[in-house]
Amino acid sequence: MNIERCSVRINRNAYGFNFITINTANLISAFKDLSNKGFPLYLFLVPNQNGYYKTFFADEAKTRCGFTDEELEAATAELIEKRYLVENGSTYEFYEVPLTERTEEKERKLTALDF
Repeated sequence: MNIERCSVRINRNAYGFNFITINTANLISAFKDLSNKGFPLYLFLVPNQNGYYKTFFADEAKTRCGFTDEELEAATAELIEKRYLVENGSTYEFYEVPLTERTEEKERKLTALDF
């Protein structure tokens, strides 16, 4: 897995506001679900708006999260394992809540509506 520089597509729940927000229950759930390395990376990614493509720079993430190379690798692996980050071709999709079969089906239905 090459995480030095890759594209990450942000998938957020729609709230109808034009500023950063997160559902408190989702934040608490992620805090309980993720380790002390995975959660800072989650916080690094979650402020982006839904549908935004963020160029992921490992050095930026390491600086903002206080990670070493190994810690960033472990945090990324945790988010992938728990399906907050899901590989999609040449990019990764970030999910505010872990992707499940139910959300995958919902995504397929929404994509089918795209023209």
